[in-house]
Amino acid sequence: MKVRPPSSQNAKEGNTNRLAVIRYFPDRPGYGLDNAVARIWFNPPAICSPAHVSLFLQHQDIAVPGRLIEVYLDKLQSFMRIEACKANNIEWDFSSTSYEDPGILNIRLSGLHSDQPQEEEYSKPRLMKAPAGRKLESFGLASSALNPSHSNSIAPALFSLSMMIGLETTALMNAIFPTLVESSFRLAWGPYMVFVGGLLQVTVGMLQVFRNNLFGAVAFLGFGTFWFSKGVQIILETHFSSEGTMAENLLEGPVDNVGNFVQTSFLFAFVCGLWLQSFLLSKLTTMLISLSCMKLVIQALRLLRNDNDGPLAYMQVIVGWATSAFAFCVFIVEFTNSVYGGDVFPTWKWSEEHSPAELFGVSGLANTLQPNSAKLHQARSREDHRRIHASMPQRAKYGGCSIHDTDVKASDG
Repeated sequence: MKVRPPSSQNAKEGNTNRLAVIRYFPDRPGYGLDNAVARIWFNPPAICSPAHVSLFLQHQDIAVPGRLIEVYLDKLQSFMRIEACKANNIEWDFSSTSYEDPGILNIRLSGLHSDQPQEEEYSKPRLMKAPAGRKLESFGLASSALNPSHSNSIAPALFSLSMMIGLETTALMNAIFPTLVESSFRLAWGPYMVFVGGLLQVTVGMLQVFRNNLFGAVAFLGFGTFWFSKGVQIILETHFSSEGTMAENLLEGPVDNVGNFVQTSFLFAFVCGLWLQSFLLSKLTTMLISLSCMKLVIQALRLLRNDNDGPLAYMQVIVGWATSAFAFCVFIVEFTNSVYGGDVFPTWKWSEEHSPAELFGVSGLANTLQPNSAKLHQARSREDHRRIHASMPQRAKYGGCSIHDTDVKASDG
């Protein structure tokens, strides 16, 4: 096969005899060097740097945003990311190539789940890679482990929690003090549970998923679905239990104390799970969840004994209002700190080193469903590669590839 250059405009410069073949293939099962696609690079630089390779791949529409570029170093028998090659000053010598004996550069392409250009990945903080609940200052980054592209929406969910517990306690007071709270309160109680309690908290929980906030998502998705169910029950009892309906027959029967107890016990177990995780956050969070646990224990015992106006009912009213008031205070703290930044109000973190800034913010494992090839090929930082190669013998020869601290050149092809 003979290759002719597209033009002779650079003949007077004496560099028209160099030729490189760029072979690339996707990182997928069944693809490799045997079925790679080739692009011919006329007149490459005599000493080709990773920046030259990246520019050529961009002009050929091979290096596009969201694509991982890796170059095969045949003397090392391994692939290296193009950014890592640049960080380690690896260059390719094409000075002795010709049309009869072209240089060959093998490229492997991996698709990532990011829409950011490859060149920007080292300059931007890696937002999703910190340990759960930790800040990234210890990793040399100034950002939180949560995704900053979405604002913190925990505050309205905390207000909703405060309001729902307060309205629930008000509904219980209707049984203890009939003259204090009118029975017509139930007309508004059900819709408030569905929309302010259920819809708002479920929406906040879904938004926390996009922020990689595992704790906030689990907490408010769980609370929101509970308020949804409870609100629908109240609406059915209030508006759809007319004479002759099945709901009327069920409501006229005996109260299912055991069923209500089991229902509340499951909710108590869910809140206990949140309580165990709260020791990574702040003492305000732990205190709020502890009050919720206490309220649910009293409520479960009251339902089991069908105590609507006895000591357990009075205890639930007291603890309920205390929980509602404390939840509102937590709402003020979280909202103010989020708006003004920093700790305007103290949160009393359990650990100044490991506790996150948000009261209900703990990041979960991210990208766990990402293909292993995309994760394994991503270097943490430039310094990681420098430390690895710094531990190698100075100017050690690896099959024609010279590796040292300051000037690394590899001859591939």
